[in-house]
Amino acid sequence: MSSYGKLQSKDENHSTNKTPREVLGFYTEQEGTYPGSQPTVDSQFSSLSIIAPFWYKLDDKRPGSLIESVTADHKRKVIQSAHEKDLKVYMVVHNLFYETVEKGKQVASNVLDNDKNRDVFIQNLRNEMNQFKYDGINIDMENLYLTDRDSFYLILVELLPKVAKGLIEKMYISLKMGLFSCGGR
Repeated sequence: MSSYGKLQSKDENHSTNKTPREVLGFYTEQEGTYPGSQPTVDSQFSSLSIIAPFWYKLDDKRPGSLIESVTADHKRKVIQSAHEKDLKVYMVVHNLFYETVEKGKQVASNVLDNDKNRDVFIQNLRNEMNQFKYDGINIDMENLYLTDRDSFYLILVELLPKVAKGLIEKMYISLKMGLFSCGGR
């Protein structure tokens, strides 16, 4: 949302032929007394373009594998509901919420710094993208070792042809490495 102007709805953007502004909302599940994102998506979907469910993190015991926080049926239900509201759904994969920040760095490094683990990770991304019909992907790797920069780049090189072929609509990169912070699409 812009601080200098009114957010246009999807219908307003189409009627004026302006390039639509993309509004991505990270989607969370209910946690304790926090209600999760579904009520907000239901009430505000006309102001959103994309939801990005926070369902996957790197597996700390099986490098390259993903830990999923919800069932396959729940994913299908949320994705179908979003698509019925003309929302895109981007898969989010992160290296957050371990016991320490250092452990998150090490878990990511175990994937990035090993060819076999990196291949397993990429294949797992492809499988999830295809199985659940995600429209894009958001790779949210934070606090990486600077020495993992080139290995992270190899994952992007592997995924970018999928973007170019239209198999993945968009890829957003959230990357924090020490004092450096990079983002893009």
